[in-house]
Amino acid sequence: MDYFNDPEFQDLIRSYLDYLMDSLVTFKVNCVERNYSEIRKFAHNLKGSGGGYGFDDLTQLGNDISSTAMRKDANKLDSLVKELEDLIMKKRAEYFN
Repeated sequence: MDYFNDPEFQDLIRSYLDYLMDSLVTFKVNCVERNYSEIRKFAHNLKGSGGGYGFDDLTQLGNDISSTAMRKDANKLDSLVKELEDLIMKKRAEYFN
């Protein structure tokens, strides 16, 4: 069965993308405050949940955020925040049309 074309799975994806949009606000605050522990938790969840929904690019970005937070590389982290936001917006445009 092709789950990605199943209307019920589409609803789950939309809910997941809504959740990511809501989580993005807290993630940005944690990035500004350089709360690396919370950033790593967010990244860990993103790695797991992205793959669960078939979004390998979100999983990879979660991995990048995690390793960047481990290094406490604030400049790279700032660029990854923008990358994540852009990716979520792209996926929302794809699934909410």
